[in-house]
Amino acid sequence: MENEKLQHLRQRAWRRISMDGQISDAIKGLNGSAAERNPDICGWGCRVIRNVAQSNVDDVPQLIDLGGYDALLRVARLHPTSESLCKDITGALSYMAMHEDISSKLNEEIVGILVRCFENFSSNSSLIENCFLASEHYANNERNKRMIGRSKLLKQIVLHTLKHTPDDNPMLLIAGLKATAKLSDDNEENLKLVCDNDGLNVCRHAMDHHLSNTVVIVEVFDLLEKLAVDDAMQDEIRHAALLPLIVSSLEEKAVRNASLAGTGCKLVARLAQNEENRLQMLALDVVPVISHILQKQKENVDVILFACWAIIELAVSNNIEEGDFVSEEELFVDDDPNNPNPYAEEARNALKRIRESKANLESDIDSNNDADADA
Repeated sequence: MENEKLQHLRQRAWRRISMDGQISDAIKGLNGSAAERNPDICGWGCRVIRNVAQSNVDDVPQLIDLGGYDALLRVARLHPTSESLCKDITGALSYMAMHEDISSKLNEEIVGILVRCFENFSSNSSLIENCFLASEHYANNERNKRMIGRSKLLKQIVLHTLKHTPDDNPMLLIAGLKATAKLSDDNEENLKLVCDNDGLNVCRHAMDHHLSNTVVIVEVFDLLEKLAVDDAMQDEIRHAALLPLIVSSLEEKAVRNASLAGTGCKLVARLAQNEENRLQMLALDVVPVISHILQKQKENVDVILFACWAIIELAVSNNIEEGDFVSEEELFVDDDPNNPNPYAEEARNALKRIRESKANLESDIDSNNDADADA
């Protein structure tokens, strides 16, 4: 066993020595005089840096120490109009930015590189995907979100995401949705900008073209939940007739896909904070759908939490005193007494179980507090 471990360590060390030599050669090439004359010879060095960061993000600090990051910026300044080189530079940045040591270095120069790529090379799918990924990975703190939002970059992200909603291959759409959602999350300024620049149209067109694609719908739900933090957008989502699509997608796909179940239930909970949305989703029989998700995804803690949140939001009227529950009779009225809703009783029971669980949890907390006080 010890010999196997030793052999493994030797193999890792040899790979590291080989990789270090390749990285050093690549960075020297990017910093050399030949790189100044010909952008084509810079591509190999950028791809080496990208491959190292892609294979192991923990190697990014070493890339910085070796001068890889500065070398990327050098060739970007030297050849800003080279499309192929910009693709390789943004590819390297997209993976390096996954490490905090790089994302913390975001500045106007990096933002400018990404904006120029969106503006000048919009027909290059690989390059645009790199820009989406880099933007998403840089958006890991409030400073960066603010910088991206106040530049032209966020508008370009939304614009190009909308542009790619009809694509047969939704790869770019998914990347754009992720970047937009990440930048909108917990940032009021960016959220307003996305709402004012076709953010809802991005979601609507994505659902129109890719309703059967679960991966796309997960990202649409995630972005819609971010947008629905805005009160006006709550109404806009309803006016865009998205509520039936949301409920039907949950009903058809969520029981088989935990990601869709979680993001969908979270979205329903958020939308139910608007009274008209709450009533319309109840009319669409969303509660038995969520109850069914609870049964099928009972091993997934995140899904359970979001599903319970959704049912609680659906059960509480936004027009009565905060904390008061609507009665089961009001919540699950059968439209036609001669043709009762077969899921109504199941939904009532789900709500009762949530209330009982909440009461038990509060009782346990009170007991623990009493025990602590006695001690």
